[in-house]
Amino acid sequence: MNTKPLEQQEEEEEKEKNNVVDLKLITGGKEPPDELGPWLKGLERGTHFLFRPKNKTGINDIGINRAVVVFHYETSTLLFDNLNANVYFIVDTNGFSNSMRLVQVIGREELSKQEEQENADKGKPHDPDADRSD
Repeated sequence: MNTKPLEQQEEEEEKEKNNVVDLKLITGGKEPPDELGPWLKGLERGTHFLFRPKNKTGINDIGINRAVVVFHYETSTLLFDNLNANVYFIVDTNGFSNSMRLVQVIGREELSKQEEQENADKGKPHDPDADRSD
């Protein structure tokens, strides 16, 4: 048996009715970051890696790119694309890291101190295919 006055019971029932929250589907938002900070800066010289744009998710956007880290400047990085006509290109390190997703690190090319100095002077990476005697 409820011992509260009728008026108090009606007030409590009214409050409960007003506290009901409509459930709705919330869409949108961003994916959590893959890495903290500019991931490109964390790759050492000579690192071969695969990457793709973060905003491409359709079935026709499944291609990935390959590059090699040649040299890190203060705010930019010199990359080498040995799949597409051996092209060198410079990217803004932070901008590249924010707009591209690191897919996989393939490996790192070990250079001798002399080769590293020669490549730093030239601004070009060591070409491992040049050492082959096929």
